[in-house]
Amino acid sequence: MNLTSLHVERAVIGACLLRPGSMDQAQALGLTEQAFSDGGLRLVWAAAREIVAEGGQADELSVCTRLEQAGTLGQAGGFPAVSALTAEASLESTTGQAVRSLLDLQLRRGLIEAGTVARRAATDGALSASEALGQAQGALASLEDGQPATTEYTMGEAVSLAYEEAREASQADAPPGMPIRLVDLQSRLGGIRPGRLYILAARPRMGKTALAGELSEHVAAQGRWVRYQSLEMGAAELGQRRLARQARVSVERLERGTLRAGDYQPLLQAVEADERLPYIVDDQSGITLSTISARARAQKRRQGLDLLVVDYLQLLRPEDTRASREQQVSAMARGLKVLAKDLNCAVLALAQLNRKCESREDKRPVLSDLRESGGIEQDADVVMMLHRESVYQPESRLWDGLAEVIVRKARQGTEGTARVAWRGELQRFEDLAADEWPSVGGE
Repeated sequence: MNLTSLHVERAVIGACLLRPGSMDQAQALGLTEQAFSDGGLRLVWAAAREIVAEGGQADELSVCTRLEQAGTLGQAGGFPAVSALTAEASLESTTGQAVRSLLDLQLRRGLIEAGTVARRAATDGALSASEALGQAQGALASLEDGQPATTEYTMGEAVSLAYEEAREASQADAPPGMPIRLVDLQSRLGGIRPGRLYILAARPRMGKTALAGELSEHVAAQGRWVRYQSLEMGAAELGQRRLARQARVSVERLERGTLRAGDYQPLLQAVEADERLPYIVDDQSGITLSTISARARAQKRRQGLDLLVVDYLQLLRPEDTRASREQQVSAMARGLKVLAKDLNCAVLALAQLNRKCESREDKRPVLSDLRESGGIEQDADVVMMLHRESVYQPESRLWDGLAEVIVRKARQGTEGTARVAWRGELQRFEDLAADEWPSVGGE
């Protein structure tokens, strides 16, 4: 099968230069320079697209003028070649079909290129097999990303969608979004919503991995698929914490192998219950966002995916090693937000805070404490910050077993502090009665 068609390429560009409506139609269908196999035609299309984007009309004269100014008119075949394109223009009624034909050929060429990437990765001795698989999946995922999707709505359609969501939520027994077990936090966020990026940030030892486990495990308990990408802890360690939370057996006894007679039954019940939990743990470290994205997309196709957890953001391997650290982290946050929208799933990314908060009298973190924050705050829909005052005042018993989840940003929710109980020996957060919070120093 021939994977190029110069005749169709010339017919489409000719139509676009002849009729402004054909240009609008082609762009609406997702036509880009990559759909043209001929380098000269790519130059003509790019020039026409730029002219239209600036509010002008792309015809043979304006396009040739633009190419001449750029010094590329000769590469496009000169004025005679560009002018001749209009004589080959497709009919107005067939332009859409011609554009779809070019997009089909582009996708087929892309599949061959993806196969080349997969072959090159498979034979690269510097890559592990899983890394090679990640590159291959990433190449295929990029083809998926390039396919036209329904992204345009009239305002009437947008309003109708919003009304239907509100109506369904009002009539449902449960609130919208995936519920959060911690009542105070649930009341502020209204659940975990698909398509949104949630950031959970904290200094070390605060328990952010435990809280991420609490949130994600409760989502899975509702029958929704979770993927936990752990860049720091291994699957066995995460499983150990899950066992402690569920069976209410201390992590210390699990780690040291000092189980009591009464521990075995709840542990076995927890193991049996979790065999059916829709929850995937991937503990490969040192991977890029592209690999995580490819694996998340694959799970979405196979089983479904409602919540992706990344623990934690700054441990991702950057795609661009030449960029500044702030630019790298910003690109990661932006990529996670795009992934949340593309897969229509929630993404919960853990993040490390810098030491600035520890030098202040009030050590509760603020947005500026996000390490290499860059675009994290900008791209996140929700930013939560976990704080336990007992870490800084270990000699005082006032704050033992208490924690604050401070919602510093909520695009759709309520900013403020959710107060919860912390059971460190179980790596578990629980609801807290109002009268259990100290009446001094914490208000």
